[in-house]
Amino acid sequence: MKKLLNRLLAVVVCLLLIYSTAHRPNEEDFNRWLENKYDISCASISCTKEDEETGKVRTLIVTGSRTKEGYLFFNTVARVFEGKEGKQTTIKAIGFFGHYYTIVEEIDRPEPRG
Repeated sequence: MKKLLNRLLAVVVCLLLIYSTAHRPNEEDFNRWLENKYDISCASISCTKEDEETGKVRTLIVTGSRTKEGYLFFNTVARVFEGKEGKQTTIKAIGFFGHYYTIVEEIDRPEPRG
């Protein structure tokens, strides 16, 4: 009985690994996730974000972007945005099983001077 359970567990793990490889999200999925979770919609260079308190639309410039897709089962994306008032927003996420999950979220922190 234990041998059967071990084989069944091995098959389930293999199926999950195959599924995660086939459903690894891409950068378009990240942009959709970013818009749904953080209300940041991006064009080619600039992005817009609606301020929750005032309802005004802010323009954000992408000052840093890094996508690491070399992993077999997941990928990571990091984006740094900066508004004209000098505040930075950093969002890093990991994508697997067709979804993105936040790793680091630093919203509207002042840009370091120096």
